[in-house]
Amino acid sequence: MDLGKRFEKFNLSVLKTVGKGTYGNVFLCEKRDNNQLTIVKDIELCIKVKNHKLDIANEVKILSAIKHPNVIRFYDCYYTDNHVMISMEYATSGNLAEYMYQKCPKFIKQQEILFFFSQVLLGVNYIHNLDIIHRDLKAENILLTGKFGVLVKIGDFGVSKIAKKTCTVIGTPYYLAPELCEGKPYDSKSDVWALGCLLYEMCTHKRAFEAE
Repeated sequence: MDLGKRFEKFNLSVLKTVGKGTYGNVFLCEKRDNNQLTIVKDIELCIKVKNHKLDIANEVKILSAIKHPNVIRFYDCYYTDNHVMISMEYATSGNLAEYMYQKCPKFIKQQEILFFFSQVLLGVNYIHNLDIIHRDLKAENILLTGKFGVLVKIGDFGVSKIAKKTCTVIGTPYYLAPELCEGKPYDSKSDVWALGCLLYEMCTHKRAFEAE
């Protein structure tokens, strides 16, 4: 079944591709019954990847458990023989990285930094209270929505984990806490480290650390 027909089966029309990953693409779609825009993460199941189905199921479990104004909303999940399609809220104003480096190439006003970052903190505090470690907090995963991007939402829970403590080294190198770099067990405090790196970047337009 080709992509268009597969999406039509679930009453979705594909408008454009907005991202590409190792195991699939991310599409901006429209729901045919109500014209609502939605982001659909289309994941191709790979039998060569250990626990791939479990990893996807974990992401769906986390997304469906979260209900907070500063976290991207989960809408639905669709299954075919070879694909899992995760439908989520569409952030109309892009992400924080685009805002920083394209719309505000010199600096972000202090009041805007406080406004954006306080919303990120609310979202992170909420998921941590659910024992969810995000594990990839960065400017690209902080989404902006509303007419003027006034509502901030945390997105991309693809590598998140429900755990008090874990040890898998995963995430974006620029934002990794020291314990991850050393291969030691870590907990939600690793997200707090990433938040510090994010705040530094918002204030200076530079990354706090270099990485490979």
